Amino acid sequence: MVKPALPFPAGKDAFSPEKDVQYWLKFAQVTAAAYGFIQQPAVMKRSAWDGEYDDGLGGHVSIRRAKDGKLRVNLNCTRVNENQGSDLAGQIPAEAVKSQNDEDTAAAVFIEADVPENAKEVSITLKRKGSFLWLETKRKASPPGSLSWFDGIYRWSPVPVE
Repeated sequence: MVKPALPFPAGKDAFSPEKDVQYWLKFAQVTAAAYGFIQQPAVMKRSAWDGEYDDGLGGHVSIRRAKDGKLRVNLNCTRVNENQGSDLAGQIPAEAVKSQNDEDTAAAVFIEADVPENAKEVSITLKRKGSFLWLETKRKASPPGSLSWFDGIYRWSPVPVE
């Protein structure tokens, strides 16, 4: 087993992770969470964006493709024991949805309600490869009290069937 390289201080009083049970328990928990996240769900159709995407840390993206090719996107995140959270929804026009090789991309500007005027516009960029979705958001200004975030990698799962 390879020991993780950590930037601990050297010397007689240095922290020794090898002797700290809590360190190894946390290391095992992170490894198990990462392993579970990477496990591939059922194979998705190449051209289908539809699905539920989850980042395993309280972030969720729901995407449905309309008949005219637009993507209806709903973003939701609840982080840090529900102390931080946000919702954002919008549509990505069909012409902003691109495919090249084995990667799909889509981008648009969503308008967030109930924030100052200079912070309403949020640029959303989606990149999908295999069963994973990369989400990046950018805002010109950060509104007061906006503590949540959506950026990250999300794992796909199919649309629930009733």
